Amino acid sequence: MDVIPYNDTDVFVNGSLTFVKEVNAPFKINVYTEQYIQGQWLLQAFNRTFDDFCFSMRNPGEPFYVEMMNRPKCPYKKGVG
Repeated sequence: MDVIPYNDTDVFVNGSLTFVKEVNAPFKINVYTEQYIQGQWLLQAFNRTFDDFCFSMRNPGEPFYVEMMNRPKCPYKKGVG
């Protein structure tokens, strides 16, 4: 997966995601970004915990909703991308 800085506050994510375990709701997840700067990984601006990512993926108020609205809903089987 490629994460490309878009400007000072936004990034563009490109690539694929494959589930290595079955995912059922509620699915708690912590999503964060790091950047490799001068030999060390530093946390960046995006750091968020979702108590139920399956629910959040379907919320029109979330930034990834447009991408996820046409994808299958939870549960996700192992190996699905």
